[in-house]
Amino acid sequence: MADYKPYDLSVAEGFVKRVVPGTPILSGKYPIATGLEHDEQGHPTGSPKLHMAMTAKRRKKLQTLAATLPLPKVYGPPEGNVLLVGWGSTEGPMREAVDRARAAGDSVSCLTIRHLNPLPNGLENIFSGFHHVFVVEINDEGIYNYGGQLATLLRARYCDARIRGINKTDGLTWKVKDILDRVTSNLAAAKTN
Repeated sequence: MADYKPYDLSVAEGFVKRVVPGTPILSGKYPIATGLEHDEQGHPTGSPKLHMAMTAKRRKKLQTLAATLPLPKVYGPPEGNVLLVGWGSTEGPMREAVDRARAAGDSVSCLTIRHLNPLPNGLENIFSGFHHVFVVEINDEGIYNYGGQLATLLRARYCDARIRGINKTDGLTWKVKDILDRVTSNLAAAKTN
């Protein structure tokens, strides 16, 4: 290979094809990997112009990726009173909570987020179909008392105060009964506010 720029700024979508480590580079300018800001070949630089260009490149990469991510499927109807949101180990208990709640006549659905950074485009359209969005997390509710890390991320991204956390910090997986009890108490609290 004559020359190789692993961080080539001329690539529109931001993704540069990688070469196998050890590939001979005829120009003798081998790319390097570092945590510092760098030029198109990976060499550290303090250039403000390159710093801005590389930052824009990374942003474009994430935007391109977000556009390709599939939107999570809503388990249950796509609109209703309550949407439970979670990721990872909360999926099974949330789905069973939806089944039990719906069998009891309650309007509850859920979705499991699989991609956190970037988030898939269009989640706000799903959230808009529900009166309450409760994020089920095994995490502290945070200093602002509205949710853990995922709830905070979603509230910040979508500027939506309907997004609230259902949190616990005992390290054990969620029990379906506990999720349903917390939904009931959160709905009661929302009525009094």
